[in-house]
Amino acid sequence: MAASLEHILESASKTQRERATGQLSFFDAAFTANGFAAAASCEPLLIKEWPEHQLLAFEKESVGFYITGHPLAAFQADMKRYASHTTETLEGVPDGKEISICGIIAGLKQKVTKRGDKMAIVNLEDLTGTVEVIIFPDLYATASHMLLTDTPLIVAGLFDKSEQGNKIKATKVHLLAEVKKRGTTRMDIRLSATGLTQDDLLKVKDILLRYKGDIPVFLRLQNPSRKESLISVGREIRVTPSDQLISEIEILLGDGSVSLN
Repeated sequence: MAASLEHILESASKTQRERATGQLSFFDAAFTANGFAAAASCEPLLIKEWPEHQLLAFEKESVGFYITGHPLAAFQADMKRYASHTTETLEGVPDGKEISICGIIAGLKQKVTKRGDKMAIVNLEDLTGTVEVIIFPDLYATASHMLLTDTPLIVAGLFDKSEQGNKIKATKVHLLAEVKKRGTTRMDIRLSATGLTQDDLLKVKDILLRYKGDIPVFLRLQNPSRKESLISVGREIRVTPSDQLISEIEILLGDGSVSLN
């Protein structure tokens, strides 16, 4: 459609120029029965459909947002699996908590410190919004090349909550593809201490025992009165992570309760 529109505009512009210089011939002009010129007709060009990533990039550049889809839509399962939070779930996160989030770079500002070191402030966008991420000089030196791509990134860091807005002080930046290739080394299950029962824990244990494997499992126990506690379930319970395992636990405990590291 974009190519056809460009073709039509160019054709109309050419006709106007020719009319202005008197270069239209008898055969170029179309006349109706009453002698008035008919409107020029331009058939849409038959052009192969753009690849989705190219179409989405054009939409973003043209109107400032995506229309037909989102570059991360195809990665929803991986985002859920490898990131602990989304921009939508950040509101309830306490200040100073270590988190990870998956997104694409929507904006980048490079800065130079008083010592002359380069750093960056980026807007990281996921499927629900954006969050500001601060990339300090040490990390920037090793991760700057990843900030110039439009591929999904996993950013880990400390959550900074203030009146000026939420930020993430990044400690690690990885390509999502590299994280997937490297594989899983740990599975975390988040539980709220409020309302947690012995029956809930037994159900989680039963699920884990059905998916025995080599990956250790940790419980992230969230208690409103103190910081989050990280508890190993023990050497005797290790799992083979799968979509089915994650689904069963999240049906019991809620969406986003499982993350892989």
